[in-house]
Amino acid sequence: MNLKSLLMLGLLALAGNLSAQTATSVYAVHFNSDEYQLDEKDKAILENLVTALTGPDYAELSLTAHTDFVADANYNQKLSEQRCASVKNFLIARGVASKRITEQSFGEFKPKVNSKTEQAKALNRRVECELQVFKAGKIQDFLLLIDGNQQQQFKVNPNKPIQIKGKNGLQLSLPANAFVDENNMPIKAQEISIQIEELFGPREAFTHQLSTISDGKLLESGGMFSVEATLKGKPLKLKEEASMEVKLPSKNLKEGMQVFTSVENASTGIKEWKVSNTAFEIAPEKKVDLPFVYFDTTALRSYKVKDIQVPSFPDFKYGCIPWPIRPNCPKAPHKSQSLSKQDMFSFAERIFYSNSYMDDEVKEANDRRDKSYEKALNHWVQRSIAYENNLLKYYHDSAAFEFATRDTFVKWVTAKEEELQEFLAEKEKQFFNEGIEKFCRASAKKQLSSLNLRSVFMSYTRPNKSMAWQLDQLKICLDFMDRLKESSMAEVIALAGDKKNMINISPKYMNRHMNYYRNTYRNKFAAEMLNNNDAFENLFIEAEDEVYALREKAGLLDNKDVSMVYTASLNATGLFNCDRFSNVPPMQMAKIRIEAPKDSRVSFYLPAINAYVYAYHDEHGYYANLPKGKSVKMLAFNLNEKAEPLLAQADFLVKEDVKLNPILERVSVKELRQSLANI
Repeated sequence: MNLKSLLMLGLLALAGNLSAQTATSVYAVHFNSDEYQLDEKDKAILENLVTALTGPDYAELSLTAHTDFVADANYNQKLSEQRCASVKNFLIARGVASKRITEQSFGEFKPKVNSKTEQAKALNRRVECELQVFKAGKIQDFLLLIDGNQQQQFKVNPNKPIQIKGKNGLQLSLPANAFVDENNMPIKAQEISIQIEELFGPREAFTHQLSTISDGKLLESGGMFSVEATLKGKPLKLKEEASMEVKLPSKNLKEGMQVFTSVENASTGIKEWKVSNTAFEIAPEKKVDLPFVYFDTTALRSYKVKDIQVPSFPDFKYGCIPWPIRPNCPKAPHKSQSLSKQDMFSFAERIFYSNSYMDDEVKEANDRRDKSYEKALNHWVQRSIAYENNLLKYYHDSAAFEFATRDTFVKWVTAKEEELQEFLAEKEKQFFNEGIEKFCRASAKKQLSSLNLRSVFMSYTRPNKSMAWQLDQLKICLDFMDRLKESSMAEVIALAGDKKNMINISPKYMNRHMNYYRNTYRNKFAAEMLNNNDAFENLFIEAEDEVYALREKAGLLDNKDVSMVYTASLNATGLFNCDRFSNVPPMQMAKIRIEAPKDSRVSFYLPAINAYVYAYHDEHGYYANLPKGKSVKMLAFNLNEKAEPLLAQADFLVKEDVKLNPILERVSVKELRQSLANI
């Protein structure tokens, strides 16, 4: 195929790719033996590259220069550099920015064809031009393009158990027939697509605009990932009774991690997180036969609470509070403008009626209006005086009603509080007994291999997820009762009353006060038993000592020897984060102010806790709250008017409130990718 045909195919490929978000095309400029000057055919090829490199979409060019094997290797290396310079200088002279061009010269060491024929030599005397076009109008689109496609796609049979492992170690296990369509109908197809993204590091957090913030609070991250299922492009979902078992590799293994689901910040497009009720557990990546102990279940069962009597659920309806009705302020009358001849008479009437007749009619009508207004004004004055008197009476009656009803209401709230506390205490004893039985069954099944059996026991004393959520609601009710006891009756009606002043503080009604829910339930009775009963605690301490000795003997004392991962059971697909709330107190946070152009992306990476924080924007500019004493890496990114990338980066130790003024400089995509790889 001749050079003209190759050029036409290359141009067709470029035209087809330009409709996509990213287009990559490779062209070759060939040279005569021992020459580096460009001929007219070479310039024709490069003119098309100039058009792409100076067009509306941002593009970059990578040049690699080569020679044939004739002559000395050092001479050929210099010749390849001269050929590369000829191409680059031509492009720069035609208006292409030098930042858009990267170059490498390999001499004779990377031939295209390993042959000594003249045709092979001609093909090896070349400069390859790899053109990459980034078609992105917004910053978030550009960031995704520079990172490339992180999505991994798997074709699976939904009617059989599914096992998937990503390139970086993410593992998914799903049962057969786990998916349904949007209408909850089972899948009949023999093949569906499952797409995953492993977003474990700061590079992915930067390019995908993923923060580690939840409700304004800093998170410590163990890793983020995305799972989606589709059939012929249409999304699928897990059916209600199915679950997806996840194994997540992480370099930040911490206890107390939970599953967080994605919430996009509408103003910035940055993804933040909302906590769920599902925990991430640390477990071996592969099945390891850890040493176990048989617990003294007879002694443990002897601590079960007897004669548990769970009282009936309290009634939280207080009833209607007949609060005095506030009088309505009378509205002052409106004085209308005086009528004129044009208002009262049509054009024809003004021609036939005399002026004196019309003047008399207008005067009489205006007099009637004035008298009506004066009458309404007098009535309003009288009503205003009555309103002032009624308002004083309302204040007096309200104070009297507050005095007469507050003690009764506070006593009712206190009684309900005691009933609720008694209910919770008996339920915790019930869960404590159930936890003992679960722990004994685990001992019989040889599952007690943890170095912290007390923590395992506490997890067994938790109720199921649904009941834990209800008990958390009751605890929120207790906090709300304390607030009601300190409020006036008017505030009580505003907080817990409806339009008819009906007071109801039941958990179902209290849902409207739970703006941000977080599963924090802990069995207080079980914790007190472990903390205050030495004999009970010694049962676990002795078993833990035995596990420690067995694991030390087997060489499995350190969790790193077992290769641990996070595990969780999820009931939906989507974007997830393995996180826990940072324990940095508010007084240890420093406010960082950043001066940066509008629409910039300013972010901070905290390697000590694997957290990624994006700066927010207010009327004073960008700001972020970061923990003091932590080393951070700052990245500020934007696009200029030519859609070219701008970057500023800095490393510093957070000590106090400070104002930063990063200078954004022009970078190539290659330099940007290198900066992200070095975070």
